[in-house]
Amino acid sequence: MIAKQAAPAGPPRTRPEDRTGVLEEAGTLVLLPDDRHATDTQVAAFYEVPVEQLRHLVRRHREELRAAGLADLRGEALREFKFRFRGELPPEAFRARRLQAWTRQAILAAGQLLTGSAVAERVRGYLLATESSTRPGSPAAARAARLRERTDYRNVLDSLKLGGGVSEDYRLVQNALYAGLFGMTAGVIRETREQLAGARRHDGSFTASSARVAKNYLTADELRTLDGAVAAVNAQLEVRHPRGATRDQMLEVVRRAVSLFRASDPGTI
Repeated sequence: MIAKQAAPAGPPRTRPEDRTGVLEEAGTLVLLPDDRHATDTQVAAFYEVPVEQLRHLVRRHREELRAAGLADLRGEALREFKFRFRGELPPEAFRARRLQAWTRQAILAAGQLLTGSAVAERVRGYLLATESSTRPGSPAAARAARLRERTDYRNVLDSLKLGGGVSEDYRLVQNALYAGLFGMTAGVIRETREQLAGARRHDGSFTASSARVAKNYLTADELRTLDGAVAAVNAQLEVRHPRGATRDQMLEVVRRAVSLFRASDPGTI
């Protein structure tokens, strides 16, 4: 549930398309009195992780979290924020020369990126359930299948980086995964298939950046297959290579994962 410090009357301001209601289902979030913002300490407590882990997440995904509403307050904006919430901020936040203010959307975005948090896992689970209940086989269902895979795939890339991987290694691993599961590299999939998902322009056409993402050409069933394979890769990495995997080690892990999900008939994927 969502708890508030001296919350004012009236409902929280969320747009109809917002999914922030899943926060209430996943845990107990203490917000500032405006019922719209939270501090690092409050968000970390909600996700049951150390504050430094949350700040590390921000350093890695700052642009994405800013797009979701995370505000980096300094100078006059920070002074106004402190005055507005005087008596409500924790001492370390009130003394800070720089402060992050989290909106509900930013907190939700953190839940889609954060690892090692049972609450974040519940947030992702609720989002998947919510999206999947819209229209089976629709773009919304496809996006739902991509949600958990997106975080898991970041973990794969992080492991490869720790093992000394470079950009060319990342592409090699991705192509090994796609070719093993679907019989085509990511590039061939983009060249030979119709795009099914991704960001659109005002005229309804897909943006150039979305056209470069191979996952946007996969069906919902294929995305679930990819999701499962990447999850299997992560499970192996945690056991076999907890401190990072070299390119060759990662390719062997991918080969093992693909063997579990490779379809006997391409039409069944």
